[in-house]
Amino acid sequence: MKPKRFTDTKHREIARSTRDWCWSIMEKIDRCGTLWICPWNKRRMDEGPDELRLCLFSGCDLAEWFGRHKEWFVEGDWSDERDARAYSLTDAGRTALANREPYDMEDVHAGLVEPGYVVTPLPPPSPKATTPEVVKND
Repeated sequence: MKPKRFTDTKHREIARSTRDWCWSIMEKIDRCGTLWICPWNKRRMDEGPDELRLCLFSGCDLAEWFGRHKEWFVEGDWSDERDARAYSLTDAGRTALANREPYDMEDVHAGLVEPGYVVTPLPPPSPKATTPEVVKND
């Protein structure tokens, strides 16, 4: 059975938020060098500065993004002590992070119940036009 395709604005907004969140995780991996990710923080451990602790739902969204772009990530070993797995970026991942445009509008695939759903995110907001400052001569 094919996944359901959503095209309404609300689902596209959610997909944009999901995509932006995935980019923000990549930014954190890049800043940390290695980020320890717990996909389901069922033990409710506190999050350290080089850790990301997720609930099961958001962990699924991130796993889907990582799975679609395996060439961007190095998946390290699982740590029982941290209850997390180590991730770092490859050169291809850092290149994608610096040049998001070719990947930013990829469909978001999600849903916990088969067959799931697919939605194209809204475009990212365009940078606000800057208005020149008016200087008053008093």
